Amino acid sequence: YEFYRHWHHSTIFSLLDVVDFTDDYAALAKRIFPPVSAAQARTSIALLKKLKLIARDARGAWKPVARTLDAGSYVKNALITQYQLQCLELSKRAMLLDHRAARNFSTITLSVSRKGHELIEQKLQQFKAEVRAIAHREKEPADSVYQLNIQYFPQSLPQPRRGGKP
Repeated sequence: YEFYRHWHHSTIFSLLDVVDFTDDYAALAKRIFPPVSAAQARTSIALLKKLKLIARDARGAWKPVARTLDAGSYVKNALITQYQLQCLELSKRAMLLDHRAARNFSTITLSVSRKGHELIEQKLQQFKAEVRAIAHREKEPADSVYQLNIQYFPQSLPQPRRGGKP
């Protein structure tokens, strides 16, 4: 739960796969968008150590013990919802601020049946699993940290079934 309290914990976790961090918190903090303080970077590193999500490599740099993390069954938890809201705010900032960065924002509004909705839900789960698998299998060293947010939600109320229930 502590990990998902602040968005920058996951960013720092992933950034450690990109940089060789050996305790220069100010330099680490400067690599993050939007910026965080050196104190926030220090707090994140302490948490990652405590949770055993990072370990020192042979050169003494702190590195993640896994390439990606998944909230799994906690995804419906209120704290995860707060984390996701923070990530949506990051998306908004990225969309408005840096037009030169490699990014991909798209929006689709569509009408679908219940069956179509269920198929889309399955495909989204499959896609997320495939993205995590790419990150796990990748042989090239990481050189950037990206965030992927997928939003798929109803914009209309369901049509009532016979008997008046949705």
